[in-house]
Amino acid sequence: VHGDSSLQSSLASPLPMSSTRLDAREMLGERLQYLQYNKLPEIVALTDVALSFNGDAEAMAGVVEAIEERINTAEPRFKLPAVYVADNILKKCREYIPLFARNAVSWTLLAFASVDDETKVRIGKVVALWRVDRVFSEALLNEID
Repeated sequence: VHGDSSLQSSLASPLPMSSTRLDAREMLGERLQYLQYNKLPEIVALTDVALSFNGDAEAMAGVVEAIEERINTAEPRFKLPAVYVADNILKKCREYIPLFARNAVSWTLLAFASVDDETKVRIGKVVALWRVDRVFSEALLNEID
């Protein structure tokens, strides 16, 4: 086993995604590239795309992955609009909560750490509303704080 690099690389690589998951991820990921400002109509349109996948666990996972990727890799000025998309999806479709909760601490803290002070305040308001609306568990929110 030590000499079999193909086995080691296959174990290290992620599991293959279903075509539904990949399609949803690519579709939303592409559309997120165009979201550069906090424009409500664009955020609502992206939310509607995500809601269209409700009930399809694989596609929903792809949606969450696309948003997390955007938050994790976008320039700082483009992170807040993606956080707003996640927030809007979470408010409109509670079925997404467990999917977003898996990495919420990491992507929220990454976004917070990379933006200016004004944007930090805005992200802080989103997190505060998650607490009021009980979107995520208290333990998870305490990790973000």
